[in-house]
Amino acid sequence: FANFTFNPGKKETYSYLTAILRETAGLFPSKMIHLGGDEVALGSKGWKNNPDIEKLMLEENLADAKAVEFYFIHKMTDSALSIYNKVMLWDEAVDASLPVDSTIIFWWRHDLTVQLTKALQKGYDVVLCPRVPLYFDFVQDSTHRLGRKWNGDFHSLARVYHFPDRQIDSIIGNNPHVLGLQANLWTEDVKSLPRLEFLLFPRIAELSEAAWTKSSDKNYPQFLNRVKRHLVYYQKEGIFYYNPLDPGKTPEIL
Repeated sequence: FANFTFNPGKKETYSYLTAILRETAGLFPSKMIHLGGDEVALGSKGWKNNPDIEKLMLEENLADAKAVEFYFIHKMTDSALSIYNKVMLWDEAVDASLPVDSTIIFWWRHDLTVQLTKALQKGYDVVLCPRVPLYFDFVQDSTHRLGRKWNGDFHSLARVYHFPDRQIDSIIGNNPHVLGLQANLWTEDVKSLPRLEFLLFPRIAELSEAAWTKSSDKNYPQFLNRVKRHLVYYQKEGIFYYNPLDPGKTPEIL
């Protein structure tokens, strides 16, 4: 269906996607399948006046496009659960009333902490992967010209290292439903392996420390000192990296 969605008004949509989920479950033994479900509003605008969807809304008593979206998510969740897989979804799904014990929410919208709060209040397991600062296709240095920014701002390495910050700490506390951190690196504009490596290293080392270290124990200057050994290893292994200690040594690569 146009603009990043499937047509939720066609029965064939559900049988087609369920077949894909069954094949996915057979290939990957994790017992977890990510169903996506983000930015549906970009495509659901095209549902208006579609006869299949109008019929679905009438038959299922669905008031609007958001209700249709959640109907679709429930149907696909049922398909995943029927083959003994938990479902993973982006934070839009917090409002879909999915089964708490079978759903993992990935909080990606850093500017909507309300979704994180709601997810934890409802008892969902949550993975923290906010685009600021954990989208690794974002710019990481003020001198870099390629990559994405948020409101003109870039993701410094220090911001990755100090995540979760105090604002997020006040929400998550010691909640056992917070499973951990995840960085996302969207590659539609990454044209080469060296470019990919430049975006990953040493940020991936920072991600590890951010996840494993208590906020009170974090020391960014000490981390940078340890990074020196990482950079020697990267160079030995032929990995193209960003050098936060001397950016001129490893200029930005396309």
